[in-house]
Amino acid sequence: MDASFNRKRQVNTRGPPQSTPRRGPQAHGPVYSRVRPQEAGRPFAFAPHDRSVARDVPQESVKLLCMAAQRSSPLFALRPNAPAGALGLSVALLAGCVSPPPPMPYEALVEAATTAPAPPSSAPPTDAALGIRPAPLKAAFLATEDFDERLRELFLLERQALALMDQPLRLGAVGSAILDLHYASLVGHRALATFYRHVAHPEQAGLHDAWAAAIAADIEASGQGDSDAAPYRTFSAHEAHAFLAMRGLQHVGGKYHETEAHPLQLWVLARPAEGAVRNLFFDLGKTYDVLEAAVRLDADTVLPVPGPEHTCKALNLCDDFNTWAFIHLLAVRADDAAAQTFVGWKLAGLDDPRGEAGQGNATIWLRRAAGAGNALASLTLANIQLWQANRAPDEARSILFARAEAEFERAIELGSDSAMVALGGLYAAG
Repeated sequence: MDASFNRKRQVNTRGPPQSTPRRGPQAHGPVYSRVRPQEAGRPFAFAPHDRSVARDVPQESVKLLCMAAQRSSPLFALRPNAPAGALGLSVALLAGCVSPPPPMPYEALVEAATTAPAPPSSAPPTDAALGIRPAPLKAAFLATEDFDERLRELFLLERQALALMDQPLRLGAVGSAILDLHYASLVGHRALATFYRHVAHPEQAGLHDAWAAAIAADIEASGQGDSDAAPYRTFSAHEAHAFLAMRGLQHVGGKYHETEAHPLQLWVLARPAEGAVRNLFFDLGKTYDVLEAAVRLDADTVLPVPGPEHTCKALNLCDDFNTWAFIHLLAVRADDAAAQTFVGWKLAGLDDPRGEAGQGNATIWLRRAAGAGNALASLTLANIQLWQANRAPDEARSILFARAEAEFERAIELGSDSAMVALGGLYAAG
């Protein structure tokens, strides 16, 4: 595991190395104490998410920033040589913060959750009796000093766990490592529930099942999920995948998705055991907004991607970080098929009625995603190739039609009704 994961946690317990500046004077805060020189004097607002109108700081992100600030003293730990504008930024942020008693730090919440006394045997166990409160844990995780490093390590471990769900004996170690990082991880609790059932420890499996059920219930209560106007709210794309599996739905494709109200969503094609494929939408904005705020204020912010270079400074993304840059990074570095489909969709101009399908490298990205079994990528690629075939010279037309037919068939195998209708229309047209 990358040694840099534990840099800030080592700083907290052993004192800072001379070459590593602290983010704050206390173990739990603040999250955002450093301001890069190029941010001096810039208003505290996010860059536009591939749109012409910038949006203000989301209220959820302000709350999380306030949580970090309220646990810190002095004011955001400003150094004597802090750049101009840093004090103004801190004052502007804290001016919007209410001042109730500081919320419990993440470690205290975990301790309370893991040491809750067992309920009386005569009483049915409830989430409250078991200490199961996922929402405060998620918020406190995002307010930890080293949340960005934890998030990256969590991303890598959850990806591993999702790939090992059919190998229960290997889930014990990875599930424990996940919950050691983030105790409200749906992937982690599902991994350990699966492991403990396999090794015949039903009581332990039941505890992790209860946590998983509570997290899933929170997701289900957060939105309708069947439209991008009312998406489910999830901590991450991995949490969305775990939620689908709990509901008996098979992920067969999808892409990242943007709307004005929800700038970072995951659009998923989910196939039930019986019936038609469903379109479900998951809002990933809460975690992303906090990550973007950190990037704006700290060039050493760690991004949740594989590879030796993973800070925004090393990746040269600090000045231009937005949803497009983040999703493109996932497509390149994480080999994320949903991100690759989004990039192909964008390059093809499918969000712009004036765009011309198939331009640039759109088909390259869509082929990569389709090869990973993404039905939406196959369907999109087939439609682009059909568009190209209708405009191609005679000698190329039959080749492009054959390619479109093959992609429609691949999408149909994954359960896409839209691909079946489109292929039927292609056959009807001769």
